[in-house]
Amino acid sequence: MSPASENEPGNSSAALAADADVLDAAAAEALLAESLATNLDEPEPDLPPITTVEVDGVTVHHRDSGHNVSGPTYVLVHGLGGSLANWEPVWPYLARLGRVLTPDLAGFGRTEADAGRSAVGDNVDLLSAYLDVVDARNVVLVGNSMGGMISLLLAAKGHPQLERLVLVDAVVPFGPKVRPNPRVGLTFALYMCPPLARFVVPRYVQRRGTDQMGLDGVLVVVADRRRVPRWVWRRAVEEARALTEIQSAVPSLVRAAQSIVIAGASRSYRRALAEVTVPVTFLQGDADALVPARGVRAALARVPEWNYVEAEGVGHVPMFEAATWTAAVIAGRIRGNITNM
Repeated sequence: MSPASENEPGNSSAALAADADVLDAAAAEALLAESLATNLDEPEPDLPPITTVEVDGVTVHHRDSGHNVSGPTYVLVHGLGGSLANWEPVWPYLARLGRVLTPDLAGFGRTEADAGRSAVGDNVDLLSAYLDVVDARNVVLVGNSMGGMISLLLAAKGHPQLERLVLVDAVVPFGPKVRPNPRVGLTFALYMCPPLARFVVPRYVQRRGTDQMGLDGVLVVVADRRRVPRWVWRRAVEEARALTEIQSAVPSLVRAAQSIVIAGASRSYRRALAEVTVPVTFLQGDADALVPARGVRAALARVPEWNYVEAEGVGHVPMFEAATWTAAVIAGRIRGNITNM
């Protein structure tokens, strides 16, 4: 998509001008309020087609805005059960500032997991190789939920082109204060028993129906459905239908979910926070039911140098509810502090 797309963002995009300074607290607060109030009317962006690239024997489906742009390369990594479509609301804003890449991780979207390789560690390796294959330079790596965990682990390992890390409601190391709500905990308990999960999940999907599962996927990650543009709901249904064509979809989901629990409880993941050497911004919705803000604040107390920005009244996938605000944080226009530990 060119910067001159006919689907231009609204007036809030002035906050994302390439030469804009960091917004002060009052301006940032006003931008969030405006973004929440107007998000329903965000137009569907004019996007480049989904194409494929071969990465270590995996056919990765992705979108690429193209090389012929200045500025950083924004690599946007979706979460568990998501796809590259999750990032479409922020695409037009970021494409003005640099190159944008959105891959489907192995086992999700349209990317088939090779030999069941859909675990967190598998996708860390795949993402690292992907950056090389697509010649991503001056990378701002942005990960949501599980994609945040994967991005953090990649940043801890290091990559020569990685310049900055943005974590959006990312899975943080588990601890006494880092607990999901009971419903989420029960779901992940099911995933920890793969044979049972592989029996239950397909039957649940069959009972709910593919289209409803797509809608449910949005409902569970937002705080207020009234903010979500109509086209986002349609895209969620389209992505759910596409996922049904992947034979390994359910085993891939179960394997990935199980690996999140194992990694989140590991000492190595706790250490990874301290091993990241690039600047980090953590964006957190304070109404996130899957990764509660209280637990995130507690986990991030060990890395006070990180920039922490909390969005009041926003859920687990902020780009669905406050696209302009989310894009401004990703672009580095909004800063914050860790408070209320």
